[in-house]
Amino acid sequence: QALDPRLRGVASAADVHAARVSIRRLRCYLHTFAPLCDEEWTADLGAQLRWLGSGLSSARDADVLLADLEALTASLPDVAPERVAEALAPIRARREAAYERLAALVRDPRYDALLAALAAAAAAPRLTAAGAAPAEAMVGLLMKPAWRRVRNAVRRAGRRPADADLDRIRIKAKYLRYAAEAMAPAAGRRAKRFARRVEALQARLGKQHDAVNGAAVLREQLAAPNAALLDAELI
Repeated sequence: QALDPRLRGVASAADVHAARVSIRRLRCYLHTFAPLCDEEWTADLGAQLRWLGSGLSSARDADVLLADLEALTASLPDVAPERVAEALAPIRARREAAYERLAALVRDPRYDALLAALAAAAAAPRLTAAGAAPAEAMVGLLMKPAWRRVRNAVRRAGRRPADADLDRIRIKAKYLRYAAEAMAPAAGRRAKRFARRVEALQARLGKQHDAVNGAAVLREQLAAPNAALLDAELI
């Protein structure tokens, strides 16, 4: 909620990124601790977070793509600045549209309801009887599903994983990392070390995911002759 005033105003790329990470963490925590919480309450809150997260993700993806392309075009030799500006104009327009959609989301009454629900959840989470168990006794139970999802995704991907396979592994690794970080107060240093290793994997897969998304957007632009040459260089 500390980011709320900035999201309602002129949000920066850093604001959007921080809010997106916060939403992802909250969704992960709900998923991880679901065995200890009321099922209907967890599902409803998770759906609301997913709704806001979709808007944040669109804006963040547009930020990353534009920043990466600006860096790449700066490294191209003998390309006139006006050609670069022309080629990147659709990318900037895509970013502006994403931010306009995000602005509409935070003006929606549903957004205020979500903030109120999060405040209530922080003050009084709806735990089941299992939530009264000692934290140390629950670490294994709560961590195993997240670990198995990553392990199974890696096994299914095989030795030559497709882009979609790597993206599935990235998403599941993200949930595993956040779960491990959440367990650190009870599990100690081993959980922190494990979380850092998973974070390194997640970061590498994240770069690959951004590259795949960026190439897909540029291929869409290849239909425009005035941008085709520059876009082909970037791809």
